[in-house]
Parts: sequence; structure tokens; C-alpha cells
Amino acid sequence: MFCCDQAEEAQDQYQSCMADAGVRKMDLANAKSTALTQIREMVFQCDLTLKAVSGHYMIRSRLTSRVTEREVDYPITFSCYIHILQAQCIIH
Repeated sequence: MFCCDQAEEAQDQYQSCMADAGVRKMDLANAKSTALTQIREMVFQCDLTLKAVSGHYMIRSRLTSRVTEREVDYPITFSCYIHILQAQCIIH
């Protein structure tokens, strides 16, 4: 009788461990999915930012090739713009 009680107890403990393992596996899968989604969104946002900066850089480089004495200093304005875009990419 003692042997049967131990076997039943072991079986119950095994079932409990398997249930806990299933819950943990689901939690890890959800965490992985959430992390990958956030990384994908950040990469997409940074890609858009890089495209915007590249386009603005090309426009500014064409404009600065025709700079006259009365125009604004574009490199300072452009560097501030890049700093703002980098901050947005890091924050999001």
C-alpha cells in the first residue's frame, strides 16, 4: 500500500511539473513574440528615419553646393535635425 501511495504521489507531482512547464513554455513564447514585434517596429522606424535623413541630406547637399553669402548655415541645422531623428528612433 505504501508503494502505491508513493507511485500516485510521484504521478501527481509529474503531472504538476508538466503543467508548470507548459505554462512557462507559453510565457516564454509570448515574451519572445513581444520582443520580436518591438524589435521589428524599431527597425522599421529606424529605416524610415534613415530614408528621410538620406533624402534630406541629398537635398541639403545640392542646396549647399549653391550657397550664397546670405543663406543659413545648413550643416548646423542639419546636424540638429539628425540629433532629433536619432532621439526619436532610440525612444520609440
